[in-house]
Amino acid sequence: MLEHIDRRLAQFSDPIREYVYTREEVACSQILDDAWRWLSQQQLSKDEQQAMKILLHFLEFQVSDAFTQDKDKRRQQILYVLRSLSEPIIDPLSSVMQARTLLTLRCWAHRSYDVRLSLKQFEQWFNMIPEDDIDAKCWNYISFWAFDTRADDYLKSAYRYFLTSPVDFMVDFSRQRLKVMVGLIDGHCKVKDVERLIELIPHYYHIRWFMKHIVPFCKSLQLWTPALEGAFNGKSRELMESPQVPPRSVPQGRKILNF
Repeated sequence: MLEHIDRRLAQFSDPIREYVYTREEVACSQILDDAWRWLSQQQLSKDEQQAMKILLHFLEFQVSDAFTQDKDKRRQQILYVLRSLSEPIIDPLSSVMQARTLLTLRCWAHRSYDVRLSLKQFEQWFNMIPEDDIDAKCWNYISFWAFDTRADDYLKSAYRYFLTSPVDFMVDFSRQRLKVMVGLIDGHCKVKDVERLIELIPHYYHIRWFMKHIVPFCKSLQLWTPALEGAFNGKSRELMESPQVPPRSVPQGRKILNF
């Protein structure tokens, strides 16, 4: 349902995602300006235009969140966007786009700003979205929420998505990250799985997440070894010294549901 919307706006969303990683705020702002100008020139139905506006507002939030230093201000920003995008919508395309965007933002707020999302609230939005319209960004944040709340069915669904869908951005890291998260909750995670995850960490943004969520869990299961500590410290230094855009490539390996 949303595929053609996502595809047409990928010319803006893809470079913004990469410029966020390379910390190029001016470039992000220019692309957003170009996107709004492009949208104003398109011949679209009211529903299509509204769906695209929701997605562009979401991209604006991503840029603002990435380049705002003060955490309290970032928290206020996400609360504002959640309120501003919550007005009732009845048109089919834009209502699904609204549901996907709000679900992503609520999982984002749960993970980063301690704005808790209950299972009941989660499912209210999740059940409004056709399965084919839940994109990689949404599944990514669903997995963070599911890991934190131990909603293992949804965590495994996120893992299945990244194993079987044609995602080309950070796919090997995403698969391994989810394999480790599922394994930690199930109690089947191996030291070699964590070691592989450290090897695949593509950017220092992910270092903070790993330290906060994965290291304590590994320690609680007695999986954290001196060798892992050394590998992680080395990876941290490497990424801080030379941050790069995470890889966009054909995923390695076969698509096997190995969990």
